[in-house]
Amino acid sequence: MFNHCGARYPVQASAVVGLLVLMLPGISMAGDWETDYRSKELRVQTRAVEGSGIEEIRSYFDVPWSPEQAAEVVFSTDAQRKYLVGVKEVKVLGETTTAKGNRVKTVYQRMEYPAIDDREVVLKFTMGSKDSKSGTVWTIRFKRIDAKVSKRSGVVRIEHLTGSWDIKPNPSGSGARMVYRCHVEIGGNVPDFVVNSGQVDNLRQMMTTLHEEMHKKHGSPK
Repeated sequence: MFNHCGARYPVQASAVVGLLVLMLPGISMAGDWETDYRSKELRVQTRAVEGSGIEEIRSYFDVPWSPEQAAEVVFSTDAQRKYLVGVKEVKVLGETTTAKGNRVKTVYQRMEYPAIDDREVVLKFTMGSKDSKSGTVWTIRFKRIDAKVSKRSGVVRIEHLTGSWDIKPNPSGSGARMVYRCHVEIGGNVPDFVVNSGQVDNLRQMMTTLHEEMHKKHGSPK
C-alpha cells in the first residue's frame, strides 16, 4: 500500500502478467476528472496525467470540525503516522515558521509493501491560512525534495510526489470541506495500472482514519 495517494501493490501476479500486454505505460493524456466513489461525506475522483501512466487522485471530504481544527490534525506528524496508509516510519528532519507565519517542515517517510521493495521519500510540507468571504481557508502543500539522507539498501527512493490540502468552511455553513489532491510515481518495475488499481480504496481508508484522529484530538463537535 502507499501513503499519500493511496496506490497499492496487490499480490495477484497472474493478473499482472495477463494485462501487461495491453499496457503502454507513460503515454496517458490528461483527461477530465471521473468520480470513482461517492458518499454523503466523501467523493473520490481520478484523472489521467499527461506524460504519466499514474492517475492523479482528488477527494472532497466533509468533516464537522472547523477548518483550523482539521488542518491541525492533517499537519500533525503524530497523526500522519496513523492516517497515512502503508507508512511505517515518519521522521521530522527540520521545522520552522516563516516571516509570513507559514509553518514548514521537512519529513522523511518510509513505506512498506507486501510484495515489492519498500519506498522512501523526503517531503516538504508548508501550511498557511488566508481570509476569505466565507471564513479562513487553510492550505497544506507537500512535495518531494532532494535531501541529504543516506539511501537504505533495498529501498527505492520515490522521485515524484506532489499534492495539497485545501481546507475551507463547508458551504453548508457547518464544519469544513477538505479538498485533497495527489500525484505520485513510486518508481521501480511496478506496472502503472497496478499502482492505479488501489488508489480509491486506500484513500477511503486514509480518510476514515483521519476522521478518527480528528475525533480523538477535538472530540465531538459542539
